[in-house]
Amino acid sequence: MKTIQTAYIEKTGQSVKGWIEFNEVFADNKSLGFIPRFYVVETLIPFDYYSKIEVDNISFTGYCGAYSIIGKEPMQIGEMNDESNVKSADGWKDR
Repeated sequence: MKTIQTAYIEKTGQSVKGWIEFNEVFADNKSLGFIPRFYVVETLIPFDYYSKIEVDNISFTGYCGAYSIIGKEPMQIGEMNDESNVKSADGWKDR
Protein backbone atom coordinates (compact mmCIF):
# COMPACT_ATOMS: atom_id res chain seq x y z
CA MET A 1 0.00 0.00 0.00
CA LYS A 2 1.28 3.43 -0.90
CA THR A 3 1.68 6.13 1.73
CA ILE A 4 -0.09 9.35 0.79
CA GLN A 5 2.29 12.32 0.95
CA THR A 6 2.02 16.03 0.19
CA ALA A 7 4.12 17.75 -2.46
CA TYR A 8 4.65 21.50 -2.55
CA ILE A 9 5.07 23.04 -6.03
CA GLU A 10 7.06 26.26 -5.77
CA LYS A 11 6.03 27.70 -9.17
CA THR A 12 2.28 27.56 -8.49
CA GLY A 13 2.31 27.63 -4.68
CA GLN A 14 0.05 24.57 -4.72
CA SER A 15 0.22 21.62 -2.34
CA VAL A 16 -1.09 18.33 -3.74
CA LYS A 17 -1.50 14.84 -2.31
CA GLY A 18 -0.11 11.70 -3.91
CA TRP A 19 2.86 9.36 -3.60
CA ILE A 20 6.45 9.36 -4.83
CA GLU A 21 8.32 6.58 -6.62
CA PHE A 22 11.87 6.39 -7.96
CA ASN A 23 12.76 4.63 -11.22
CA GLU A 24 16.34 3.70 -11.99
CA VAL A 25 17.88 5.19 -15.15
CA PHE A 26 20.48 3.26 -17.17
CA ALA A 27 22.88 4.23 -19.96
CA ASP A 28 25.18 1.60 -21.46
CA ASN A 29 24.29 -0.83 -18.66
CA LYS A 30 25.44 1.70 -16.05
CA SER A 31 23.07 3.16 -13.48
CA LEU A 32 22.88 6.95 -13.65
CA GLY A 33 20.67 7.26 -10.56
CA PHE A 34 16.93 7.42 -9.93
CA ILE A 35 14.29 9.71 -11.45
CA PRO A 36 11.63 10.81 -8.94
CA ARG A 37 7.99 10.75 -10.04
CA PHE A 38 5.22 12.10 -7.84
CA TYR A 39 1.80 10.65 -8.75
CA VAL A 40 -0.94 13.20 -8.02
CA VAL A 41 -4.39 12.20 -6.73
CA GLU A 42 -5.82 15.74 -6.73
CA THR A 43 -6.31 18.37 -9.42
CA LEU A 44 -2.91 19.68 -10.43
CA ILE A 45 -2.49 23.26 -11.65
CA PRO A 46 -0.38 22.87 -14.83
CA PHE A 47 2.88 24.80 -15.03
CA ASP A 48 5.37 25.51 -17.82
CA TYR A 49 8.95 24.32 -17.85
CA TYR A 50 10.33 23.30 -14.45
CA SER A 51 9.58 23.96 -10.80
CA LYS A 52 11.18 23.06 -7.50
CA ILE A 53 9.18 20.25 -5.85
CA GLU A 54 9.37 19.37 -2.15
CA VAL A 55 8.03 16.07 -0.78
CA ASP A 56 8.89 15.41 2.87
CA ASN A 57 12.72 15.59 3.01
CA ILE A 58 13.16 15.21 -0.76
CA SER A 59 13.60 18.20 -3.03
CA PHE A 60 13.90 17.97 -6.82
CA THR A 61 13.33 19.94 -9.99
CA GLY A 62 10.45 18.55 -12.04
CA TYR A 63 8.03 19.16 -14.85
CA CYS A 64 4.30 18.66 -15.11
CA GLY A 65 3.29 15.35 -16.69
CA ALA A 66 -0.02 13.52 -17.03
CA TYR A 67 -1.30 13.01 -13.46
CA SER A 68 2.26 13.31 -12.14
CA ILE A 69 5.31 15.49 -11.65
CA ILE A 70 8.43 13.98 -13.18
CA GLY A 71 11.99 14.75 -12.08
CA LYS A 72 14.29 16.54 -14.50
CA GLU A 73 17.51 14.75 -13.52
CA PRO A 74 18.51 11.49 -11.82
CA MET A 75 19.17 11.56 -8.08
CA GLN A 76 21.69 9.44 -6.22
CA ILE A 77 20.47 6.97 -3.59
CA GLY A 78 21.87 9.14 -0.76
CA GLU A 79 19.52 11.98 -1.76
CA MET A 80 16.41 9.87 -1.10
CA ASN A 81 15.12 9.15 2.39
CA ASP A 82 12.77 6.23 1.69
CA GLU A 83 14.40 3.50 -0.38
CA SER A 84 11.31 1.29 -0.08
CA ASN A 85 9.77 3.23 -3.01
CA VAL A 86 12.75 2.54 -5.28
CA LYS A 87 12.23 0.16 -8.18
CA SER A 88 14.40 -0.87 -11.07
CA ALA A 89 13.58 -2.03 -14.56
CA ASP A 90 13.22 -5.56 -13.17
CA GLY A 91 10.68 -4.59 -10.50
CA TRP A 92 10.83 -3.71 -6.82
CA LYS A 93 14.22 -3.87 -5.19
CA ASP A 94 14.60 -5.80 -1.97
CA ARG A 95 16.35 -3.64 0.60
